[in-house]
Amino acid sequence: MGSSLEKYKDNTPTINVKAHIDNTSIERTRNREAVSTPYYGKHGSLSNVWTSSPSIDWNKYSTNDRITDFNNSGSDKAAKALKGLAIVGSIFTLGATAASVIGTIKQNKENNTENAGFSRKERKEINRNTQDTEKINEALDSSIETANSIDENASESTVRKAAENLMENITTAQKQKNQAINDAETASKNIKTLNTNLTEKKAEKDGYTASIADLTLQLQELEKIDQSQLTETQKDTIKKLKKDIKELEKKVEECEKSIKDYEEKIAVQTEIMNQNNATANALDAKIKQANPLVEKLNKQLSEK
Repeated sequence: MGSSLEKYKDNTPTINVKAHIDNTSIERTRNREAVSTPYYGKHGSLSNVWTSSPSIDWNKYSTNDRITDFNNSGSDKAAKALKGLAIVGSIFTLGATAASVIGTIKQNKENNTENAGFSRKERKEINRNTQDTEKINEALDSSIETANSIDENASESTVRKAAENLMENITTAQKQKNQAINDAETASKNIKTLNTNLTEKKAEKDGYTASIADLTLQLQELEKIDQSQLTETQKDTIKKLKKDIKELEKKVEECEKSIKDYEEKIAVQTEIMNQNNATANALDAKIKQANPLVEKLNKQLSEK
């Protein structure tokens, strides 16, 4: 035992653990382009509406980037955030209208985030990075209703105005859909980075915890010795072991705070991703509902 303790004194165990991992700063750039452009101002003459089919590629934006594994987050918030997308998905399955889905998204933005346990600051972050589509949804519904109500006896000017409004609202909805997709993908990338940092921080904590266990065993062996039999060297070793253990315990606490912070950020980004994906899906459904009506109005105008 004596030789072992002398060895400890001369060769204090080295904690080979990464002492610090910088929190990754995530910068998000949002495209703040105008989301509504008058039809005449963007395309010139309205004749383009009714002499040919619309030239907008509604499927221009596509993505395969999706995050489905949050096993490392350990966050109750993240689990609750995922429920939002599940609810919206079930609505689509039941065949509800896109308006119902967008209404659900609006309700989520106003109520569900708070109910899920997000702080006021987190709710602001979520709302700042998700699309508010209430106005464009109402405008598109109105123009769809108008287009459906136009019969063969309607005047050319009436048909032309209906086509103009419908195309303008489709264009605006498509831009908001694309923005929602971009924001969802940004949140997805943020989640990947945060999960990487979270995994590293957990590994760092595990390293400190293992070192504490090792030093504690050595301390326990020394404390088994009758105190009156301890040498000065052994007493100094005990003091050093206790000091090292306390320092490592502080590092464990710091790691736990960082882990909690990462988990909360992952929950926020998950909610942002889910809401934007649901918004994009709802707008896509509404656009698909409106496109055939554009063709209908084009045909009517070409026959005038």
